[in-house]
Amino acid sequence: MKRTNVLFVYPNRETVLRIPMAGAVLCSSVEKSGHDVRVFDTTFMGNEFKTDIHFSEKKGTVKKSGIEDYIGELDIRPLEDIVKETIHRFPPDLIAVTVLERNYTTAVNVIKELKKCTNVPLVAGGIMAITAPEVLIAVDGIDMICLGEGEDVTVDLCNAIASQKPFNNIPNLWVKENGRVIKNPMRPLIDMNEVPEQNWKPFDNRHLFRAYKGKVYRNGSFEFSRGCMKICSFCVAPELRKAQKGLGKYHRFKTPEHVIKEIIDKASQYNLNLIHFGDTDFLSGMKFNTLETFAKLYKKHIDLPFLIQTGAETINEDKMKLLGMAGCDNISIGVESGSEKIRKQVLHKYVSKAKIVDSFRIARKYKIRMTANYMFGLPDETEEDIMETIKFNRIVNPPAIAAFYFTPFLGTELYDVSLKKGYIKGFDSKANLHKEVALEMPHLPKKRVKELLEYFVEDFNNYKDEY
Repeated sequence: MKRTNVLFVYPNRETVLRIPMAGAVLCSSVEKSGHDVRVFDTTFMGNEFKTDIHFSEKKGTVKKSGIEDYIGELDIRPLEDIVKETIHRFPPDLIAVTVLERNYTTAVNVIKELKKCTNVPLVAGGIMAITAPEVLIAVDGIDMICLGEGEDVTVDLCNAIASQKPFNNIPNLWVKENGRVIKNPMRPLIDMNEVPEQNWKPFDNRHLFRAYKGKVYRNGSFEFSRGCMKICSFCVAPELRKAQKGLGKYHRFKTPEHVIKEIIDKASQYNLNLIHFGDTDFLSGMKFNTLETFAKLYKKHIDLPFLIQTGAETINEDKMKLLGMAGCDNISIGVESGSEKIRKQVLHKYVSKAKIVDSFRIARKYKIRMTANYMFGLPDETEEDIMETIKFNRIVNPPAIAAFYFTPFLGTELYDVSLKKGYIKGFDSKANLHKEVALEMPHLPKKRVKELLEYFVEDFNNYKDEY
């Protein structure tokens, strides 16, 4: 069978430095099935290097790290020239693009240039393929979209192209054909222990640099689980869960041994000194004996500081004791708002203030740093609600915060709410997500939201208690 050349496009100009876990797994799946893969990465193109960390540094929520000193030269050639050279050096048989709302504009621009040079099939995947499939399939240059997990889909697609067989019947794919869209059924969810280890070789090693606590580390991101069972109205998780209902167990874990093996391999090969777990909610649904096994194996075989995010409701003394022993250095907690009304009625987050405060107390006891995440400019949020957030943050007294403007993502309940109330006009492909106020609310102007966020950060810097 002929080998298929797959060009994986990573249209990253707006987010943090990180080798994308899903993309790295796809690269591994492609190579293991006997095909070839290259990565077209926009992160280090253009006249300016910018990531989320610069936005946070400018706001004053994190220490300056000097990460730009580690980046080196950027490719400042026109995108058109870079695309032409890439296609010449590695003529693809298939192009795969991951599309999120945050990289939508960059992705569309890259697709446009790619299609000027080649007419090979182009498949788009990522969150938007599930949350907004009709939007994505309508983009010029996209020939098909992959809904859901793409490991096996990509392999089936490569094999079909290599064998010159039709691919319009592959499960999980929506395929444009003769002016219509063929919508194939979804396939069962993958067993997490059958997911291949990530393949980082095609990616730029500069993605391993991570700014953290004012320093720059060599960081790797890994997944222990997939799926989230929460109903948060601002998150796409409920829509992802709904779209994949009946396809198997949604919230799934790897065995601790499986996770540890991959980290050992990568930490040694890439000289890592910081580990990040990308699980939506690390502790949610995890059995205590699984956490215990993981903590012991991690401490014995890896013993590097690691970062997770989870919910305050999952934190207790026994779990924190294990995480502290294993080397957990930071936990990000979604507090989101200090207003009970906003948290419960708007966000559908029902954890009590007392539990949130207690989770930070327990973390202090075991010397685990906690970051409190907040959003500003939420639907129907008032200035009084934001003042409650400021006052509550003093009580929580976190050593670190992450403060962003609310973004109404497609496929979320709050997108629909915002649209219905006239706070947004619809999908804005050019929105600077998280970095500018999204909603036009008569009772709380954008300028005032910005002022209140700035005041919140100033107040935090005056009251914070680092530990």
